[in-house]
Amino acid sequence: MTRGGDFLIGILTGAGLMYLLDPARGARRRALIRDQIVHGAHELEDVGEDLGGLGRHARNRTRGVFAESRLRRRSDDVDDAVLAARVRAALGRISPRIRDLEVSAEHGRVTLRGVAPEDGMDRVVDGAQNVPGVHDVINRLRGA
Repeated sequence: MTRGGDFLIGILTGAGLMYLLDPARGARRRALIRDQIVHGAHELEDVGEDLGGLGRHARNRTRGVFAESRLRRRSDDVDDAVLAARVRAALGRISPRIRDLEVSAEHGRVTLRGVAPEDGMDRVVDGAQNVPGVHDVINRLRGA
């Protein structure tokens, strides 16, 4: 560097030290700088945690997709009584009056009988159709 550049660096360094080491306000200025550095470190930690959370989310979604595909493959050979119980359990989360419905299954074909609210009948049939192992739903429900 040139002599003028070295001189300018010396002036800036001296001014910075005077700013930080000032007996009247230097302690406050140093504390502010320290607080900003600590805050920046915490922000970096938060970014790291957010990225870790995204990685965990992606890993869990991938595991869920694989588990669901295994379930779909296994559910083709479901016993009729087990399938009817699964449909009843799924419908219990949809319709509060599940006890009024009769569910039977035969080779993946589910038959629904009984009385269901007319406004919720489509939800009941869709809920039965979405159970793994159900190939077809026969709707014999009557509207209430």
